[in-house]
This record gives sequence, C-alpha cells and structure tokens, in this order.
Amino acid sequence: MTIANADGRLETPGKAISDVRVETGTTIVNDRFGGRQKFRAQGGFVAVTFRLENAGDEPIYARDPTLVVDGKRYSADPAKQTYLPVINPATIQPGAFETVAFLYDIPVPAARRGRSEGVLEVGADERETSADFATALGRIRLPGKLPPPRGSIS
Repeated sequence: MTIANADGRLETPGKAISDVRVETGTTIVNDRFGGRQKFRAQGGFVAVTFRLENAGDEPIYARDPTLVVDGKRYSADPAKQTYLPVINPATIQPGAFETVAFLYDIPVPAARRGRSEGVLEVGADERETSADFATALGRIRLPGKLPPPRGSIS
C-alpha cells in the first residue's frame, strides 16, 4: 500500500493523484440543468475533487475511489454524481490529465470525521482496476478539518 498526504501526490503504476479538495454539506445547489435545483443528502455529502493524471500506456477508465472513514468503506453515489459541477470523463488518455469529482452521501458522523480522518483509496495495480479488485492499493489523506455538514455544496 502506498500512502500520500493530501498536499502531496499519490503515484501508483500508471496514474497520479494530486490537488485534492473536499467540500461537505447536507445540500447540493445546482444551476446546470436550466434552473436552480437543491438536492438533500440522506446523511452528509462529502464531495471530493482531484487531478487524475494518466502516466501509463493505456487509457484510464473512470473508476470510483473508495472513501474510507473509521475503517468503513463508502462508495460514491452515481445517481447523485450528476449534481456536481464537474463531469467526469469516460476515459483519460495516456499522457493526459483531468479534474475528476466524486460524491459520497454517508452518515453524518462519518461525514464530520471524513476530512480530518478520511482517505481516498484507489487500485494501484499495473492494469486499471477498482480498489475492490486490486492486489495493490494507494491511499491519499483528505485535507483539513471538517466543519459540521450543514449548508450547501455549489
């Protein structure tokens, strides 16, 4: 397992993660679909964006990193993913990089600790795979202290 701090760079075979940013709240405000819409979390939202660089020889397909808080693993919510202002590319070609975003709707206590104690976990194998099926893992710590999840993510 390879571990990096949020202000650093996680390098795994074929990819690198940097510029990690986190926003939290209980509501997402979205102006993208022709009008202001608000979406409420079942618990608390944790929105994570980062720069994903393809340093390998094959395309990277959009894979959801796992959010780990207090030893519990959370998946991004694909149904609510479209509420975020960043649209993830289907693939990232070799030598290219993109800013990607993932949205987690998790219990409020976990969301409160997510920023100060949470990590993103990604597969770190030579060939692209999810963290669930990887034989090697990379983790990058999330930045900063987390205020209570109230308010909105824009």
